[in-house]
Amino acid sequence: MKTMTKNSPSNQAITFLIFTILSVALNIHQNYAEGN
Repeated sequence: MKTMTKNSPSNQAITFLIFTILSVALNIHQNYAEGN
């Protein structure tokens, strides 16, 4: 992780964005499953 972000700091922002989108999608999926 650190070796990747050392060369290009933008990788850290992209990884953070991906994890955020994944967590939000998981929360929406869980709420949808519980709703049904």
